[in-house]
Amino acid sequence: MRSHPQTQKSSFGFTLIELLVVIAIIAILAAILFPVFSQAREAARKTVCLSNMRQIGTAFHMYLQDYDETFPLDGHTSRRFSWIFSLDPYTKNRQIYRCPSDNSANWFPRPPGDLTPPRFTSYGTNLWMAPLRPGEPNYGTRGYTRLASINSPASTIYSAELVENVIQDHFHPPWWRENDEYVLEKPGTGVAITRHQGGSNYFFCDGHAKWYRFSQTWTEDGRIDLYDPRR
Repeated sequence: MRSHPQTQKSSFGFTLIELLVVIAIIAILAAILFPVFSQAREAARKTVCLSNMRQIGTAFHMYLQDYDETFPLDGHTSRRFSWIFSLDPYTKNRQIYRCPSDNSANWFPRPPGDLTPPRFTSYGTNLWMAPLRPGEPNYGTRGYTRLASINSPASTIYSAELVENVIQDHFHPPWWRENDEYVLEKPGTGVAITRHQGGSNYFFCDGHAKWYRFSQTWTEDGRIDLYDPRR
């Protein structure tokens, strides 16, 4: 009688060493790729933020055309008439006031019963250019309240990204150097100078927007100051 050969069973399982090798390879790939994905996401957020600022810059210029080239008030002199609300007729929605990389916890509207002062915008305006109501103290604006008073609109920053959670709608470049108001702040105070890949987005008095490192906008030695309308 003819004998049948024994059927051999194949094994498709992984050994412990093989599993460890696969896990190690996945961990190495993750370590390489995750920072790349994170940078790509942040680059996309930076682009959205820049688009927001361009739209706000366009709205500002429409406002200027309607108000004899006079810049809108900010919350420093008139919180009720802040530029955030003055621009409502010129903007399509309030979403453009929020940078996607801004992780502030106090955004408007606040939950019922929460009396935390709300944040309305990721962006603030330059105090140099804040108009004053009759009878208001100077507060460092120094009268550069009209577009015609800016020596170089294309190289003078009008708006910058604000640090998280602050409720102001402006920042204070006149106080980053010695001044007549006897108020001195650390340079860059109030501005989110490293929000996007080591820099931040800005828009200028002529309406264009651009990403810069803070050191490209202001230096201690006075060689660079893109906030000062006299330059």
